[in-house]
Amino acid sequence: MERRVLIAIFLSFIVLYAYQAFVVKPAPKPAGGAVATQSSTSRPPETRSSGASSQPTETAAPPVAQAAALVGDVAEREIHIETRDVIAVFSNRGARLKSWRLKKYLDQQHQPQELVENQLASQPLPFTLNTSDPQLDATLNNAIYSVSGAPPSGPIATPFDLKFEYRDAAGAHAVKTFHLAPDSYIVNVNVEVASGSRTIVPAIVWGPAVGDIAEVSRYTQRAEGIFKRQGEKEQRLSAKDITKQPTHEGDFFFAGVDDNYFMTVALMTGPAKVTYQPVSIPPPPGSKDSPRELVSYSILPMKAGAMAFFAGPKDFDVLSAIGPDATRAINFGMFGVIVVPLL
Repeated sequence: MERRVLIAIFLSFIVLYAYQAFVVKPAPKPAGGAVATQSSTSRPPETRSSGASSQPTETAAPPVAQAAALVGDVAEREIHIETRDVIAVFSNRGARLKSWRLKKYLDQQHQPQELVENQLASQPLPFTLNTSDPQLDATLNNAIYSVSGAPPSGPIATPFDLKFEYRDAAGAHAVKTFHLAPDSYIVNVNVEVASGSRTIVPAIVWGPAVGDIAEVSRYTQRAEGIFKRQGEKEQRLSAKDITKQPTHEGDFFFAGVDDNYFMTVALMTGPAKVTYQPVSIPPPPGSKDSPRELVSYSILPMKAGAMAFFAGPKDFDVLSAIGPDATRAINFGMFGVIVVPLL
């Protein structure tokens, strides 16, 4: 009996060692000083969204005559929000997310890690809308929305709602309400869209993910599509898998994109359709670096209502706070059966 106990302990140590050696997990890096709330990136406005296709890309189009705005703002501006964990920047142009930086995780320049790919003018920003009507999409994603509920500077102490609204003389009307908490990597968004008397449930486009730039080695995972339907095992999609089947339907516990350290996913979507598309970003001219391979995705809910998005670290404790099934986003490989109970 004692020999079996010793063997079990010995095997447990081997498993833990193998897990730590081959399954990389992000570790918080304390910031060296105060974190600036001003976004360090900028992006020119896009011309239009993807149109009738549910693929989450944007392509150039001839200018569309825009109806007079009845509800909106006169100039583009940014709304900065800081929580305990995140520094977020929204733009009132299209009511979209321009930056989502993690205060507890630092990049190679020792700055808060950015998860939004915001340097590609041809690609959509998070919370771009796709209604399958190209002209309406161009209007809603480039309009200057009115803003209400913007918090004062400094970290927020209580949950709050940030509301964007646009209406024009042609009958286009959109309201986006974002709910953020002071201690969460989750943002809830409620989208209401109408064209004249017709109510529309649009696809919510995140765009290329995940936006972090890290060292690549044979032990790190490139960006992949990932989803888990309620009551089923998680599925991971390589670029080849996505090319064969870009769209999946179901009642998802989570659906989005992850890499080795971080992920952005829609949570508990209800009946929905998720569409993926590989995005290859070439290196700068003269660079010998390999292209960055990201994955763009969009979520089309089958009915209107608020939807939660997680954009944060693949940390066991952070994910387990969402629910036990959320930890399945961490790729434990063959050791999952043993490692998860031990953690």
